Amino acid sequence: MFATLLKELKARWLTFFLGIIVVALVVAAFVIQRSLSQAAENEIHGLAHQLGNNMLIVPVNMNMIDFYSFKYGDAFMPENYPDRAQNSKAGEHIRLNRPALYGNAVKDGTDIVVIGSDMGMPEAPNHQERFPRTLITERFAGKFAVNPGSNYILNGVELNAARILPGDARLPDYGVMMSLADAQKILGRPGKINALYLGGCWCDIDIPALGKEIERSLPGTKAISVAGMIKAQKGVIAVMREYSGVFYAAALIIVSGVILTLILMETRRYRREIGILAAIGASRGAICAHCYIKAGIMGLAGGVAGFLLGAPLAGYICRTFAGMTISAGAELLMPVAGISLFSSFIGAAIPAFHLSRIDPVEALREV
Repeated sequence: MFATLLKELKARWLTFFLGIIVVALVVAAFVIQRSLSQAAENEIHGLAHQLGNNMLIVPVNMNMIDFYSFKYGDAFMPENYPDRAQNSKAGEHIRLNRPALYGNAVKDGTDIVVIGSDMGMPEAPNHQERFPRTLITERFAGKFAVNPGSNYILNGVELNAARILPGDARLPDYGVMMSLADAQKILGRPGKINALYLGGCWCDIDIPALGKEIERSLPGTKAISVAGMIKAQKGVIAVMREYSGVFYAAALIIVSGVILTLILMETRRYRREIGILAAIGASRGAICAHCYIKAGIMGLAGGVAGFLLGAPLAGYICRTFAGMTISAGAELLMPVAGISLFSSFIGAAIPAFHLSRIDPVEALREV
């Protein structure tokens, strides 16, 4: 039985290889879809945690996907909106009122994210006060050889690197943080902001109603709160699960169909060998096992290959097109391999049933 299996694998390796490739492509698509779904879910979940009890106010035409991907357009709010929010009917509930200006710049061909905020900026020694103080990310410091205390040029303005920020997944790779006024100057946006963080103890009030009140007080804005993020998260998860179910079923059918077709092709070629096995006493169970092993090899190899192909592709797609960082972890390998193996066994069921009932006499007559 084992010798016959090896003979088939050796003689028909191209057919088996083709089956593995097809299964791998289907599994890779499955891994990419699952990773993208998880990335979207994690992104919303992370943003909800990041907001905490805060509320984010942005221009109504701000693209939030771009916003959270560190890509900022030309949507702005007046600089006096923080004061207007504080003086509104909702002002009594506001304890944190922090405006910010985010923007994009270019330094030596590298995209730089500029973060303007007066919160968290350190004091600088007197001899550095004539240069705007900034905080820079580790990758920015490494790429442009900027050390703490040294100066550098961005958008034609000489800046001082007061400190290097520790690595944080929430920060851009090449980011510069500075005061709001300095950011407005460097980005050429005087009197403009594009984000306003509001916070307070809102346990006993209607958060959506508070958001609507703030939006009325600040024309041309939209309020984003944890309640809204959680609602969005539930909606995303529901949609992803709905489409995932269809995708999983399609993947199962395709893999099973490929295995079924290839094994049926092999059955016609090796019908005589199976007849010999039956004639010398091979049981129906052994013949079925022979068929399932072939299918299992294609399914398992295709599943592992698909994971190895899909995981880096998913990461690339997330980084390039969605600005999110995600990787298909090793915990996804076992389910993927298991699904591939299960699908291959389903595809092998019909050929196995047929082969196990071959009449040895009729099979041996075939040449």
